[in-house]
Amino acid sequence: MPAAGDEATLQWLEGEVLPAYLPRCRWFAAKARRLARIYLELVLPLPLASTALWMVRARFTDGGSQRYLLPVVCTDPSTDLPQQGRIAETPSAIMADACYDDRFRRFLFAAMCANEQLAYPQGRLLFQAGRNLRPNSAQLPMQSRLLAVEQSNTAMMFDLQPSGYFLKLYRRIQQLENPEVELTRYLTEEAGFTSIPTYAGAIYWKPASGQGSTLAILQGQIQAKTDLWTLWGNCLNEVPTDADLPALVQHQAVQLGVRTAAMHRALSAATHQPRLIPEPFHRAYCTLLAERCRRMLQETLLTLKKQNHLLSDSARHLAGWLTGQRLQAESLISGFASATLHSLRIRIHGDYHLGQIVTDGNDLTILDFEGEPDRSILQRRIKHSPLKDVAGMLRSFHYRLCAQILDAGQALHESAAISRTLQHRYERLCSLFLHAYKNSNPPEYLLSCPQEEFDQQLRFHLLEKAIYELRYELNSRPAWVPIPLQGMVSLL
Repeated sequence: MPAAGDEATLQWLEGEVLPAYLPRCRWFAAKARRLARIYLELVLPLPLASTALWMVRARFTDGGSQRYLLPVVCTDPSTDLPQQGRIAETPSAIMADACYDDRFRRFLFAAMCANEQLAYPQGRLLFQAGRNLRPNSAQLPMQSRLLAVEQSNTAMMFDLQPSGYFLKLYRRIQQLENPEVELTRYLTEEAGFTSIPTYAGAIYWKPASGQGSTLAILQGQIQAKTDLWTLWGNCLNEVPTDADLPALVQHQAVQLGVRTAAMHRALSAATHQPRLIPEPFHRAYCTLLAERCRRMLQETLLTLKKQNHLLSDSARHLAGWLTGQRLQAESLISGFASATLHSLRIRIHGDYHLGQIVTDGNDLTILDFEGEPDRSILQRRIKHSPLKDVAGMLRSFHYRLCAQILDAGQALHESAAISRTLQHRYERLCSLFLHAYKNSNPPEYLLSCPQEEFDQQLRFHLLEKAIYELRYELNSRPAWVPIPLQGMVSLL
């Protein structure tokens, strides 16, 4: 551990060690940005030998910065550690990511069970147990597992009988309570919604002044192993591309509509937490959302024009058509901005797609209420129409169907038969999902609002999502640009 006042060690860490280590971590979210400097802002020693929580700030040449959580342990050079867990090495010690240390993982779990509070001059670490975490000391796990999952956080499992717990350590530190903790705790402890992993606890950093941050969430372990994106892909691969949808896919589309309605009904039932209570639409909200969507459309169309030479022939054809329909897209956006909406805005899932739904072969479980990862926590707390979630899932249906065609080495418009089957399958999935959603007691205000308003909101959010997807694919995955383009063609 760097000692207070040890300037040479601090310069070594900030100047050499951390700039080399952070960019190779899969949870480091700014790999495309150029680092200017890394600061070790805070070192919080833990009551565990040679172990501390580091809070590190990465500053970039464009002027921005991000903060990250790095648990650190100093251990013997003979310790068996994977390369990705080694921060730095000297002849006498290894400085490692403590998440690879079973003692550290078990410490986190035990501290939450005991509702520990650790005081420091700079603030407090709070370990909070939820109502569903009540094991006594004899039940504390003898071992834990670090999960090798490619994601922006770090996941670990604690095995207990009859079931265990899953802990997610949030690597990027942001002010305010993480929406996943806030919503999962409410859905578990107040709304009684059972189609999610139960909330079991959280870890917070509360500085002596200013806003606190969420460092981790603990949830009940689930038995479901397969997400619907993977499962549906496997099912679709077992039938010809011109065949009808597999029966399991159709059944789960209905099941998903039912579970989505139940989720939105639970989220709309809050009565005493101001951040969760439903609110009416107002003109400022609609204008703000429409302006953001219009700006995103303009920027994306400009990028599309600049990268036109990189696109396939079919993508260029679709891009030309979309450019010609710009006024129609802007009209849809303007219609939302000026509409009088009678339904309500609620807290929503915020990043709803097939990859967030897992199955145990019988029922479905909804994961990950963090919201869109590239938005601030304040933005993710904004209340929206539940149809924003619905639109996200419908776009995910379209992506899954298109990806199967592209993965088979075919173009989306390779033949009229492929295009017809794609459209038929997509319309069938949307019909099954929406019929189940509307007939499974979604929030009452959605049922009572005019069908025209329902359709207008859904179309706006479908366009908004497709523009977001197109921007992402242009920057990250040009081969998939035809998918959101095809979605916008169908919508407009």
